[in-house]
Amino acid sequence: MRQIRVLIIYFVLCFAGINNAGAQEPVMRSNITKHIDGKDFYLHEVKKGQTFYSIARAYHVNLDEVKYYNPGPTNELEIGRIIKIPAFKPGAENAPANDENAGYIMHKVRPKATLYSLSIEFDVSIEGIKAANDGLPNGLKEGTFIKIPKSRISNPEPEFTVAHQEQQKPQKDYFEYQARDRETLYELAIKYRVSIDSIYHLNPGIDEQLKNEQIIKIPYPSGDEVSIGHKVRKRQTVNRLARKYNVDVEAIKNINPYISRHLVEGQVINIPLPDLQIATSTELYIKDTLYSAARHDTLLSQKDICAGMWQPGKLKIALMLPFFLPGPDGAEVSGIVENESEDSPEYIKSFTFIQFYEGFMMAVDSLKKLGLNAEVYVYSVDDDINKTKQLVQNPELKQMDLIVGPVYSSSFAIMANFARQHNIHIVNPFTGRGEIIRDNPYVFKLTPSLEQQFNTLVKYLNRSHSRSQIFIAKHNPYRDEIDFNLLRSALDKDLDSRHAPFTDLYHEIIYSRDSAYTFLHNASVDHENVVITFSDDKVFILDFMRELNELRDTFPITVIGVPEWKKIDFLELEYLDNLKTEIISDTYVDYNSHWVRQFVMGFRQTYQTEPQDYAYRGYDIAWYFLSALMKYGVKFEDCINYYDKDLLQLTLDFGKTPTGGFENQFWYMLRMRDFKFHDISVRIEDTEFKKP
Repeated sequence: MRQIRVLIIYFVLCFAGINNAGAQEPVMRSNITKHIDGKDFYLHEVKKGQTFYSIARAYHVNLDEVKYYNPGPTNELEIGRIIKIPAFKPGAENAPANDENAGYIMHKVRPKATLYSLSIEFDVSIEGIKAANDGLPNGLKEGTFIKIPKSRISNPEPEFTVAHQEQQKPQKDYFEYQARDRETLYELAIKYRVSIDSIYHLNPGIDEQLKNEQIIKIPYPSGDEVSIGHKVRKRQTVNRLARKYNVDVEAIKNINPYISRHLVEGQVINIPLPDLQIATSTELYIKDTLYSAARHDTLLSQKDICAGMWQPGKLKIALMLPFFLPGPDGAEVSGIVENESEDSPEYIKSFTFIQFYEGFMMAVDSLKKLGLNAEVYVYSVDDDINKTKQLVQNPELKQMDLIVGPVYSSSFAIMANFARQHNIHIVNPFTGRGEIIRDNPYVFKLTPSLEQQFNTLVKYLNRSHSRSQIFIAKHNPYRDEIDFNLLRSALDKDLDSRHAPFTDLYHEIIYSRDSAYTFLHNASVDHENVVITFSDDKVFILDFMRELNELRDTFPITVIGVPEWKKIDFLELEYLDNLKTEIISDTYVDYNSHWVRQFVMGFRQTYQTEPQDYAYRGYDIAWYFLSALMKYGVKFEDCINYYDKDLLQLTLDFGKTPTGGFENQFWYMLRMRDFKFHDISVRIEDTEFKKP
């Protein structure tokens, strides 16, 4: 029995030693003061075990004031850090005093604070905060003071008692985050500068796509990261990771100089992070975007910053159209199915672009009802470069906030150079030529590229035809060989492996050489056979579609055609419907849409005629860019990635090119059903357009 008593005393003494070792370090007030920015501060060196709360209590100042003058990405304090403690009693004339004997502290509500964020920050329940403030019937109001219960924070490091027989628990190395709608783990990894694998580790079984208001755990970053690690999973490529993390492909390659195009499962690569610099004041700079971080302990994402913006002001818009000349390079003009070039001898009737102007002005009138304050300057600009050179001498052009047009390449090149020199955004309404955005960060190109068309196609095949046999068909080995090679490259790089029983990614059909032989010897009778027909040759398309139509009772067939098919008016609708034809297109108008019907009715009443393609395009361009100027101001390019609008004919999803301007990346996928084309694209969510 004596031995048992001795052992008990021994363990009690051991536990007491542990408690003393982990006890909170007493806070000794500093006598060192410094005058900074017109105010006096104590300079306090953080010791082991000290917290924001214990330091604020020792100096008899408000906890929120200490955090305000010492911003950081987390609530953690590093040992040895010198922090500033107000020696001038900030806000004494307005702030209620904290009574140490009371069961609460007074807290000044910061911008964008929520009950949830306060409950996490002070480790108290939402119900407890409400109970201490009579239920908060009017909610939280920025700048007002509320009571925060001390139930958990009064003893941030609880003393050990033998009765509990447990050591002090270590502090959490993560914080809880409430997800917003459509957020992904990849976005949060970049936003909080932690690896996606560390988030998976804290949240077993979590999906990549988060649900609205879902609570997840995110580890604290170390604070000095320039990149995060990513463990490669099955079928992941550099291109796919770049899209998921929203970083440039070349940036990933630069930081991983030895990786190949095909990544290996289990390989760990680095993902570059945006530059982060802590300024001497309470402001954070991410890339070139400045935002106030005062009274915030977490970093705001660029998306959050943009969502809270509203900058209406007086705008000046230049609209440049050739009112008396033929259609632009490569543009489809109402009633014309062939592409016209500026050298074409064929001319179309005058006032071709009058409907573009009319649609544009209808959007302007609608936006004025929502608060738009804009003057639209209209110029008639054709392909005469001498006239265009003369126009850029007009001093009023330098005052423009946006230029739309010209539509001819020769005139647009001159005007785009002028826009770059004077930092004015300029929109090309029609061309698909990539060179117009090269080395000019102010150009917006609405027509997406051929490369992006193939990327869209591959994504669609992976999503909707993962168990289908894939064929790519062309007329002969030589025609369109360069573009056909781009299609091959896109399929080789990003098309997912076929499921059994298929072994090949795809099969090629050269129709002039072997007719339908390749199809007959590789088609499946049990699975869908997708035939991508890369041609706009009328004779070939008719023959090939006729032959496939005769085979449709034996093989399930889906035909995918190129955008030019929309302009071919002799295709048999019966063939298109029988073969479940799908077409890639940069435009689509849903005439059953409520908004389209309203636009048609308004256009008829205003102009006494039916709207054609140019009317829809003019309306969409005006609505998109002028509303972006209203919301984000003249430097709207920083927020354009987060601005998605549901338009009449276009869907605009701009991507910034590494060395130039912005290019629309969206292609529609249309499917023939009941002799009409229907949109089957994955649509982007409409950004709410209103004052925050």
